[in-house]
Amino acid sequence: MRQLERRAYRRQFDELIKTGQCKEFPDKELIAVLVPAVILTSIRRGKTGKKYQAVSVYKRGEVLHPTFRKGNVVMKIEEGLPAGIRQMMRHIPGSLVGRKGKDFVLAGDAQTLAAYAAKLNNIIRPLLKLFPSSQVLEEASREYLQILSFSEKHKSRLMELASKEINLAKEGKYWQKAAHIGTVLNLILEERARKYETAVRFWTLGKKWWDFYEETYRSFRNAYQRMGELIMEMEREKSESRKTTIAKELSGIYLHLTNLEGSYFNPFCKRVQSPEFQALAKVLTWADEGKWDKIERVAKRALAKIELLVKGEVPTLREIQRERELLSLEE
Repeated sequence: MRQLERRAYRRQFDELIKTGQCKEFPDKELIAVLVPAVILTSIRRGKTGKKYQAVSVYKRGEVLHPTFRKGNVVMKIEEGLPAGIRQMMRHIPGSLVGRKGKDFVLAGDAQTLAAYAAKLNNIIRPLLKLFPSSQVLEEASREYLQILSFSEKHKSRLMELASKEINLAKEGKYWQKAAHIGTVLNLILEERARKYETAVRFWTLGKKWWDFYEETYRSFRNAYQRMGELIMEMEREKSESRKTTIAKELSGIYLHLTNLEGSYFNPFCKRVQSPEFQALAKVLTWADEGKWDKIERVAKRALAKIELLVKGEVPTLREIQRERELLSLEE
């Protein structure tokens, strides 16, 4: 049987959630994979009626979002929460409503629908008169074709109904055209309202993800600062009792960051699951063995691993200036 990669259905995750391989966050509409990867298979039927095996692979750290489209499937955002936030708060609302920059405004579907609704409103009035001119009918036909082209690209239930009504308007007598176009106008306005509602829903969900990301980021930022202080103290500390206390705190930071709910998702997941950071799990064992130098080395590597999350990929101007001063470089 032929295999094709497809999105899994939401119901396929029920057993994985029950067995602890995945965790669901219903309020955020998120699912996290807690193991390296899960593979889901199902038998589906293609358009021709032929059956095939659908395979879905979801890896730890990917953002999994159960969509409310037909079939209720689970989409994955491999790049993590930042990409998901951009998608929910920028890309989707931008395509549905519009994008506004400093020097440009790009119409989204809702604005395009509003423009077509205005055109239809102008078409209906002449059609209500007795014996409209051939010029009016020709102009109406051109508008029908434009709207038909738009509606066929957007396969929602409302736009499919609009397409049928446009075809009826094209084929009908002039006194029938106005009735069909009036129906199309109502369908377009209803679709426009739906676009706005969808945009608001996605933006609101994106804001929840943004809050989730910021809360996790603050924990990593605080942990980074504290780890740096502990490593510096361990380097100059002579008391083994105090070094043991430091090792315990490093272990506590490791457990805290590893078990944060935000750490189930990238980019945080990649960092805490890295070998360099996971090595912190052994610091208490090494403390019992008096391997202080090893603890320092491991802690520094773990610190470097989460540094990217805290400082960003590119140094800021303030960081550049601090490093310039540290290296005694002149302007």
